[in-house]
Amino acid sequence: RVSHESVKKVHYDPKLQRSPDMFVTANVSRTPKGYFALGVLPLLLQQSTDDPARRAHRDLVVASMPALMEHPPSVPAFRPVPGIAASDLINEVMWHL
Repeated sequence: RVSHESVKKVHYDPKLQRSPDMFVTANVSRTPKGYFALGVLPLLLQQSTDDPARRAHRDLVVASMPALMEHPPSVPAFRPVPGIAASDLINEVMWHL
């Protein structure tokens, strides 16, 4: 199960290495020119945890969302968005498949 602790373990792993050519399961170095807008890549998910650009981005994110800090003062309980059901999210993703 995904938890704050399990997510934090990945984001703060100082030795997690990622290939800048891979995004999820796609090798972006093989995508046609123009497929991604200039400057979009690399995405945060493509950067190793010790990459200075990723660390700067992480610091910006945790400044605006303190619950994502390595040692947050508190972690609020999860609250689903009112009026949104799990089936809504599933249907939104399924139409892409």
